[in-house]
Amino acid sequence: MNILKDIFDSTLQREGVGIAVDGGVKKGFCRRNETGSTDPYMTLYLPHTDQINQGTIFSLNGDKYLVLKAVTSENDTYKKYQCIKTNNSFKIMYGKNDLVLYDCYMKELADSLNANSDGITVSSKIDFVLPLNDDTKRIAINRRFFCGYYGLAWKVSDVNYKGNLCYLGCERDAVLNTDDTINGIADRWSYDSEADTYTVKITQDTINLLKDETETINVSVSKNGTVLSPQPVIEWTIENGSICSVDNNIITALSVGETTVTGSYKAKEDDICKTDSVKVIVTEETPMPDYDTYTVIAEPTTVSIENTKTANVAVKVLRNGIEIENHTVISFVSDKAVCTYNNGVITALGVGTATITLEYRGGDVLSDKYNSAIINVTVTEYVAPTETYIKVTPVYNADGYYNQNDGNSTKYTASLVNGTGITKKWDITCSSAELTEEVDYSFMIGSKPQYFYVSNLQGNKSGFVTVHVEEKTTKCTLDYVIKLNG
Repeated sequence: MNILKDIFDSTLQREGVGIAVDGGVKKGFCRRNETGSTDPYMTLYLPHTDQINQGTIFSLNGDKYLVLKAVTSENDTYKKYQCIKTNNSFKIMYGKNDLVLYDCYMKELADSLNANSDGITVSSKIDFVLPLNDDTKRIAINRRFFCGYYGLAWKVSDVNYKGNLCYLGCERDAVLNTDDTINGIADRWSYDSEADTYTVKITQDTINLLKDETETINVSVSKNGTVLSPQPVIEWTIENGSICSVDNNIITALSVGETTVTGSYKAKEDDICKTDSVKVIVTEETPMPDYDTYTVIAEPTTVSIENTKTANVAVKVLRNGIEIENHTVISFVSDKAVCTYNNGVITALGVGTATITLEYRGGDVLSDKYNSAIINVTVTEYVAPTETYIKVTPVYNADGYYNQNDGNSTKYTASLVNGTGITKKWDITCSSAELTEEVDYSFMIGSKPQYFYVSNLQGNKSGFVTVHVEEKTTKCTLDYVIKLNG
């Protein structure tokens, strides 16, 4: 009986996990150090038959670990390894199309103060631990790379090999114009042409299509901020290819649903592309009904007028939402003692309320549908105006002419009206020059106005004249004319 093997096999069965190493998977279990899960060190236990070497990098639960050493075999049942979790990676370019990625463990920074005639500066140093292999043997002193932070580079100042591990001692180095700080590749432009930035811009946010419809995507491509001419062929990616297809920037709707279409373009593999997307919504076409719907629209739908007065109503008829011409509506008045309706004109007949229903029956088939309009009418008592105003009329001579033959002036009579009664009168003399410069000719008869008035003495209502009246023995004067109203 092998008790150790039984215990190990039982633990492996209970806690065993798969680790990816050298292109395959091995089953083992791990033990953390007493400092807890945040400590980068870990002990790995594998069956004695599944050994790995110092410097091996393996993957466990998405993290990468570097084997620092294999502990001396204590038995022929299992083997244990001291490992450390890699915490960074960096890239070094050795020539055109010769870029190598390194996984590493980056130790703590060590800062030192340097004093000279220019002042005191901080010099950072750090050590990197990597597996020793053909790739790491290419790293030489003075080789530069970015790791973790692209604002400053690291420069190799010391290289040591121990067992299957490579130790790099590095110091901070300034960024050079040959460095690709976007992708973190030092000295890249010494071997390769600098990457260009291509920006795809789509003007539409959303494209709505019926099934089988097509629409062109309005798109442009810029290189380093300048729009390209002619435009290149864009590569399109469709989130759900069953909804639509794209060919030469033209979208074709295939089935009902929603998806996102993304455009991209790069001239070279190393170029940078800023993509853009458009949302595509495909719906079924709504079948046209086998009937028309006619709707009467009246504006306003509520009318309040004084008795004996009239009011106008604008009426239109829509067929399936589109206005038709030369329509005739039928009117129904609930109380004909209150009002009448005729061709858009409401005439008040008596105080009260009534509703006017307007209908249209001009459809072609029996299945057509009709929506009527309702107008609510309120008729109130007529109230005579109490407004005070001045009414000015020309003074006719014996022959029936305006001109009183007294030079270039014309005489008028101004009447002060309060409500419907004339309470006071004056004579007005106004030169023809004052009138011809300011008079609205639409209210002229012959060469002089027939009459005009103001709504109040201040003339603060838009569209009326302002008359200044000076009460003298027998006359007042026209002081200023804004506009004449007949």
